[in-house]
Amino acid sequence: MEIRKASPADLPMVGFITRRTIQEVYPHYYPRGAVEFFLDWHKDKSILPDIEREEVYLLFDGGMAAGTVTLHGEEITRLYVQPGLQGRGYGRALLDFAERSIGERYGKIRLEASLTAAVLYWKRGYRVVDTLTETTEHGDVLCWDVMEKPWGSANLCGDFDSFCKAGLADLYGPIGNYNLFMSCEEPDPGAFRELPEGYSIRPCWRDEVDLWAETAAEKQYAPYVLDYYKRVYAKNEEEFFRRCLLLWDESGRPAGTCLTWPAYGRVNTLGWFRVLPEHEGKGLGRALLTKILRGADMPVYLHTQPTSVRAIKLYSDFGFRFITGPAIGHRRNDLDLSLPLLRRVMAGADYERLRFTETDGALHNAALSSEQSEF
Repeated sequence: MEIRKASPADLPMVGFITRRTIQEVYPHYYPRGAVEFFLDWHKDKSILPDIEREEVYLLFDGGMAAGTVTLHGEEITRLYVQPGLQGRGYGRALLDFAERSIGERYGKIRLEASLTAAVLYWKRGYRVVDTLTETTEHGDVLCWDVMEKPWGSANLCGDFDSFCKAGLADLYGPIGNYNLFMSCEEPDPGAFRELPEGYSIRPCWRDEVDLWAETAAEKQYAPYVLDYYKRVYAKNEEEFFRRCLLLWDESGRPAGTCLTWPAYGRVNTLGWFRVLPEHEGKGLGRALLTKILRGADMPVYLHTQPTSVRAIKLYSDFGFRFITGPAIGHRRNDLDLSLPLLRRVMAGADYERLRFTETDGALHNAALSSEQSEF
């Protein structure tokens, strides 16, 4: 892959990638009036001045223009990858490049997040600093978030602290979207733990979906979790309410969640595993995984990132192994890039206990056969 500045001669290609992505992807998230608003916003007459200021870049792979991004001061804008080429790492490469270019110069990165990308940015350490609205000429009200993150000083969570201690703080943001895949053929009962007194676990009820979304992610990202629920889980909601577990504290408030899901209708996956920060360090994550894995159909697969150091250690304790190979479906497997980092940020004994497996290809083939990501 090669990323280079766009010239005025590249205007048709930049415009094509931008508008084609909007036309094919945005109708799944926005009303027609909002889609037309975005298309009007990104006409050639708006793109050309950015090219002339040398702010626009194109990503090429084998001579093919796959994506584009614009760097405007401390802000990332107009990041698009052609719809047919999404899921192949091009978007991540553009975002890595943009964050590094802006972060090293300004010390922070700012962007305006559409519904299609907000969860991705959240996973990379961005946080909402403002919410904007615009009423289109069709009367549709368009809402979007302004998000920021500091360069080299992400939120001081336990995982980030591990990167700081290893002298890798600057890498925490850029590798936040690296893909790692794990599988478990049979959970290790030696990792099982019971819930501490005062806590309980039960399936999510139908009228608790909003509550689940606020537990599965930080509150400001609940709308994006709900959108995912509507697109993926609501089509088989009885299965969702059977599989999705909520962890409750002694006051009757949610403290965590996790679920297993038949992704692509073919493989059992574990996802949305989270214990709220105020309840961490009590063994609740281990107890929650114990509950869900005791009754799960095996094998179970999961997707994670090298920044999730504590979760990786926990998964490993339960018998999950890293899946080897170059890709899962259309997504690149970043195991080879991640292992040197994990060796530096994990405790030595924890790293040595990591295990690896070549799967039967069930997850890869299932993901490859589907255009929609459910994992």
